[in-house]
Amino acid sequence: MRGRRGREKGNFQRLRLPNNKGVSTVHEDHDIFVRSLERETKIKLTFISRKHDREKISLCAPLHFSKSPTGQGQQDCYFFWDFGAKKGSNFLSLSPSQMVRMELTDEVFYTQDFYCFSRSTEKPPKDPDIDE
Repeated sequence: MRGRRGREKGNFQRLRLPNNKGVSTVHEDHDIFVRSLERETKIKLTFISRKHDREKISLCAPLHFSKSPTGQGQQDCYFFWDFGAKKGSNFLSLSPSQMVRMELTDEVFYTQDFYCFSRSTEKPPKDPDIDE
């Protein structure tokens, strides 16, 4: 699939996952997202930034995969903690079509290191896009 300016969009597919409709759109590297959650290891994430209209690479911790937290739209999103973002904008929400690839790393993360911080100071994004 080609996005704006002829750039390749992320690879995604429809899989049967538990949700209200029985089918979710997930990225082809969804299994890497799940393994990273299970092992608590960081992901090297390549994605298309809507804000900057270009590919970006970030070191992230996977948080969860679900509908948009605002209830706007029914699109499934991947939620991450972006360790490289400016302080206060670490929460990252991406649709499967924005994601180019996910790669497992050996670097461990500890949820308690950022989860309390994110709940007390971060607001969820308005739609499945990035907050940078």
